[in-house]
Amino acid sequence: MARKIPHAFSQLLPFELVQSSVSTVNMPISEENHTHDAIEVIYLVNGSASVTINQETKRIKSHQLLLILANNQHAVFKHIMNARGLYFSFKTLPMYPAIEFESEEGFLIYHDRLGDFQPYVELLLQSDVDSLAGKYLFNSFIYKVLECFQLDDFSRQAIDSSPKIEQIKEQLGFYYKDTVHLEDLAKLVNLSPSYLSRLFHKETGETITEYIRGLRLKHACSLLKETNLTINEIARETGFQSSHNFSQQFSKQFGQTPNQFRKQ
Repeated sequence: MARKIPHAFSQLLPFELVQSSVSTVNMPISEENHTHDAIEVIYLVNGSASVTINQETKRIKSHQLLLILANNQHAVFKHIMNARGLYFSFKTLPMYPAIEFESEEGFLIYHDRLGDFQPYVELLLQSDVDSLAGKYLFNSFIYKVLECFQLDDFSRQAIDSSPKIEQIKEQLGFYYKDTVHLEDLAKLVNLSPSYLSRLFHKETGETITEYIRGLRLKHACSLLKETNLTINEIARETGFQSSHNFSQQFSKQFGQTPNQFRKQ
């Protein structure tokens, strides 16, 4: 029986999936040396592959995961390519700090001896990777990769917060589009409004208003990249008072307009 995938994240992700594919016959390959600003991941179910990274050739085999860091020149050798598995690349969104992996070589290899990735792989091999479910699985897989390399700060942030603050953050995750009153949040966790405000700022480094604005802007980033909604429609969808207010807040946060972000 396949193991269940843990629900590790909400719809507001700190990274975006740039490219993904699942191969049941042969992995997609790129013979030409190239670089890009995304983190690239290859996981082999069976077979083997040879990859050149910064002029160093590495051989990977079944149940190994190769993670190629951003901006490192690399190419996959075609002549030995007879492998089945998963390929994807991802990068952090501009409002988050970059994910830092410790590697002077430009890559990392993880030996999946305990089958950490197996439940994800089994489901992805049977899924439509372009569907919502497929994207969900790939995003779950990314969190698992970060966890295995001990870089799961994004998914572990909740552990460092008190239960009351976590309850507030969960509530805001559902209702950030609406007008939220501090008094109502305080009643939810049985605290005074002033104490909740101080506690929230102490544990998150943000005021509740700043946190809500951050949620709205993160969701707006996803809509800008993944939909054809107009700026005015996105402003309404994410809880901003007007498209002008949305554009103003977006530019203040990211140093570029929503349209500039969409065209990247």
